[in-house]
Amino acid sequence: TVVPYSTTEKIRTITLPIVAMIGEANVFVDTNAVEKIFTALYKSKMNIVLIGMPSCGKTTVGKYLSEKLSKSFVDTDDLIVDSENKSIPDIFKEQGEAEFRNIEKKVIYDISKGNAKIIATGGGAILFKENIESLKGNGRVYFINRPLEQLITTNDRPLSGSIEALEQRYKERYSIYIDSADVVIDGSGTVDEVAKRIEADYYEYSCN
Repeated sequence: TVVPYSTTEKIRTITLPIVAMIGEANVFVDTNAVEKIFTALYKSKMNIVLIGMPSCGKTTVGKYLSEKLSKSFVDTDDLIVDSENKSIPDIFKEQGEAEFRNIEKKVIYDISKGNAKIIATGGGAILFKENIESLKGNGRVYFINRPLEQLITTNDRPLSGSIEALEQRYKERYSIYIDSADVVIDGSGTVDEVAKRIEADYYEYSCN
């Protein structure tokens, strides 16, 4: 799998030679100031990636964060629907889950190459390692860990349309969400409360 060249690498490629040249010229360099500039620049370009079970709040929290952090919001499920010009249930019905996952991989790979986005992923995106590798190429991955009893079922989710199916998906995927995430976020509470937990980590993150 080819992982997109990360923003961290791009910025360091540009800034480190400059710092080195300044050092050779015997000019004092405040390394703390340089690091702060690097961190601010990286965060401005970094994607925030939201993973979690269907109905955990990825879309609503993502849209809230988009306004707060001035990053554009994208939902990979919406991108899949747009690319295929049909609903996700119809894709599953007509083309099967395997083809849906292939489409999803391409969408995730393409969107991960962008900068300054809030990316809400489908509940099953974490089932494939290459998706997480793509998303982490220029993103910090947050698992919105909403308790099972607070999740709801809807007819537009082919693999979790009933309570029984939802519980089964939860059992199958929970450990994968944990392993895939850079940060596990308590998903209980209001949209505002969950979003602020992500914001707090985002502002504290040093990028090292």
